[in-house]
Amino acid sequence: MARQYDDYQIAEKDATDILRTVVRLKYRIAQRHELNEREKPFVDALVDAATEGRSFDIDVPALIGEVLDEAPA
Repeated sequence: MARQYDDYQIAEKDATDILRTVVRLKYRIAQRHELNEREKPFVDALVDAATEGRSFDIDVPALIGEVLDEAPA
């Protein structure tokens, strides 16, 4: 059977949801700004390689390291 919450429990869940939503929004905005800076050079390099007939290798471990090194502590 489904549990029924009292008014305080519902209010607590609502408040927690608002807090979590605001924090997620903060990081989503920061993510949009970071991707805006990173994507164009990345895609440009991909297009250049394709135009010149070269392969485009993504060094995933190096990319992860670069991104994580710039992460706030």
